[in-house]
Amino acid sequence: MKRGVKIVGWIGGLVALLLVVATVAIKLYLTKDRVLGWVVPPLEEVLHRTVTIDDVGAGLTGLYLDGIDVRAEGAAESLVATRRVQVSWNPWSLLGGTVEITEVRLVEPRIHVTRLPDGSLDVDDLTATTSAGAPGEPPATPAAPDGGGNGPPVDVVVRVFALQGGRLTFLDRSADPAKEYVLGGIEARVTEITLDGPIPYELSADLPLSAAGRFRSSGTVNAATGNLDATLRVAEFELASLNPLLGGGTAIAGGVLGVDLTVKLAGAADVSAGGTVEVAGLTLAAGEARGATTDLSLQLQAGADLSAQVAQVKELSLVAAGQTLTATLDARNWGTRLHLKFLLQSEELRVDPLLAVLPPAGAAAPAAAGAARTGGAAPEPTAGPPNVPLDAEGDVKIARLHHGEIQVENLAVHLVLKKNRLRVDPATASLYGGTLVATAGADLSSAGPVFDAAAKVESLQLGKLLGATSPKLKGALTGTAALDLTAAGQGGDLGALVSRTQLTVKDGKLVSHPLVQQFTELFQMKEYQTLNFYDLLADVGTEAGLATVDSLIFRGPNLQATGKGTVTLVDPMMNLQLAVALPREVAAKVVGSKEILDTLTDKEGWTRLPLRLEGTPAVPRYGVDSHALEKVAAKALEKKAQRMLEEKGLKDVPLDENTRDVLDKGMKSLFGR
Repeated sequence: MKRGVKIVGWIGGLVALLLVVATVAIKLYLTKDRVLGWVVPPLEEVLHRTVTIDDVGAGLTGLYLDGIDVRAEGAAESLVATRRVQVSWNPWSLLGGTVEITEVRLVEPRIHVTRLPDGSLDVDDLTATTSAGAPGEPPATPAAPDGGGNGPPVDVVVRVFALQGGRLTFLDRSADPAKEYVLGGIEARVTEITLDGPIPYELSADLPLSAAGRFRSSGTVNAATGNLDATLRVAEFELASLNPLLGGGTAIAGGVLGVDLTVKLAGAADVSAGGTVEVAGLTLAAGEARGATTDLSLQLQAGADLSAQVAQVKELSLVAAGQTLTATLDARNWGTRLHLKFLLQSEELRVDPLLAVLPPAGAAAPAAAGAARTGGAAPEPTAGPPNVPLDAEGDVKIARLHHGEIQVENLAVHLVLKKNRLRVDPATASLYGGTLVATAGADLSSAGPVFDAAAKVESLQLGKLLGATSPKLKGALTGTAALDLTAAGQGGDLGALVSRTQLTVKDGKLVSHPLVQQFTELFQMKEYQTLNFYDLLADVGTEAGLATVDSLIFRGPNLQATGKGTVTLVDPMMNLQLAVALPREVAAKVVGSKEILDTLTDKEGWTRLPLRLEGTPAVPRYGVDSHALEKVAAKALEKKAQRMLEEKGLKDVPLDENTRDVLDKGMKSLFGR
């Protein structure tokens, strides 16, 4: 027993002695000058920059390099600098013919990259590919180290690579003024490093611009197959920090971004991703005005085959201001001309909460309305937008769409964008008991742009629609409406608008509108403040900033009317000629002469009065069309005078000019007004 203890003690002492001897030998061999001679010249040759190292230390289990600095001659900033590089190894691994490096640690590395005023980078010489030999010549095989290359191979294994407190700075001197972006607090750890299997890693960093934002990623990467399986996380990134990049003052007043994604890469082409993107407390701003605060949430499942140039969003769900929108997307051929296919759907979408997120709109620029008002030349168009570098086709389907009090159901829109022409063909919807079918097209490469459109509406409950549009219109006009519209034009230029509108409204009433109020005041008929009708028909065309009413028909139990005329599109001014038919007993309040009343009254008992309607729809002006009425009255006077002459036996004596003038001057005495 004692003999065994002694043997163990001798062996332990011998090992300790060997360790002391090995440590001393290593320190004597791995001197500072020798290590610097091994490290500095090769680095300077490869990097074309000056390399300095403040201190070197070595021991049995590792070595360190302190104060490494790499910089171009005369440069104020280091390209690369680090406080310490620590290399640790397992000396016992040599017994098995392997050099096992247990850890390589970089402490506080600093990398500084500059974009020069001409747009080039100060590291372009390092990233450029060069060839020492002639084109097509394979690179020379490196010479074997001193001591020959015929010995048994020595495997080198690195177990852990760690980076602690890193900092990456990018200075853009091409901008005016120069801008600096910093990615700090970089921490990285890579374990079980191998060339033929998955390598676990962890990476985190403080995000640039944001005071609290931090990026984290973890997973595995396989260098042999190119596979990547990773999670990407962003926490507490302050969106307002992006304002300097957006330009135009403060665009984002508040909001915090959070990201949690899983990304998989199989080889160099097959990519898939899924996860969530969330924004809490987003507030947009324009100057001093701000929109409402809202939260956003995006759930995503996507994949791509990069070699085939195909990317698919298999599932996307966006929740904004309590509204949910789902989508699928297929993108192809981005190497030539991108083609998109998409489907956007929502069970219920309220527009107002979404618009409330935006800041209030600023004062609009004064409209150049003179040309449209007068029908003159349109304003000279500005340069059109650039060509849209993609083609797209897809559908938008919303079961219930709300905007204010307006509600649209079963909205379905098919969109096609090809060679810079956008087509909506068709758009359908259910609208207050009726149906809408519309088509439209626009040339996006032209200023304006140039467009055409057509729409048909059937069985629309007009009163419900107008009441939802404005409280002032609630109950003002009711009935079942049908509309047939065609239009073409360029942008918002009313002078370029050419359209045809045919409107039919059946079984309704017109109430409390200025057009009705002014009519009742003119004829002092309070019983006409509500006008019931069987039919209201209009056929209107527009061109050169002017709407021409070719036909207007109003047919009701107590009033009938026909009309024609014009209405300007800007500051709408009316100039309409109306033939209004009233019951004889009502018309008698206006026409004081029984003879004229008899002349204006037909066999059905309707007395027809020629009127003019001028002013605006909000402030209309009615008046008797004296020119038309004089013609009717003159005929009545002529007949009356002829009868008087016949009674006196002067049947065959024609009226001379003096007699006719006297009769014309007496015409006004036949009217009560």
